[in-house]
Amino acid sequence: MRKASLIRSALAGFPRAPFSLTLPPATAAAPGCRGLDRLRAALGALAIVEALGSLDRLAPQPQDESQATYAAKLDKAEARIDWRQPNVAIDRQVRAFDPVPGAETRLDSPPLKIWEAQPAPGPGAPGGPAMV
Repeated sequence: MRKASLIRSALAGFPRAPFSLTLPPATAAAPGCRGLDRLRAALGALAIVEALGSLDRLAPQPQDESQATYAAKLDKAEARIDWRQPNVAIDRQVRAFDPVPGAETRLDSPPLKIWEAQPAPGPGAPGGPAMV
């Protein structure tokens, strides 16, 4: 089972410090990053309380590098919606870029930010007319 490692030893040097407390990862069906951030904040607060209450029993563990991932810095151009993509891909893109920088589209105007989307069932090929 994958774990979300939340508490690291400040003395060992971040980001390669050993973990002192791990919890199951914070995931949800489709809250978008904003909702996931709120969930992570709540879990982080609980983890800090748990860690402070058990400082004498915490045993730092090294990170399993085979389970580690790296996410490159997002480029603002990645937030521009390509309407030729399937609706599910656009929905994921909108959730991924919420709240910052926010998915966007343009049509002879300044950027229009898209904060929420939901794929609609029905006919229509990517890039063609559809219900929005």
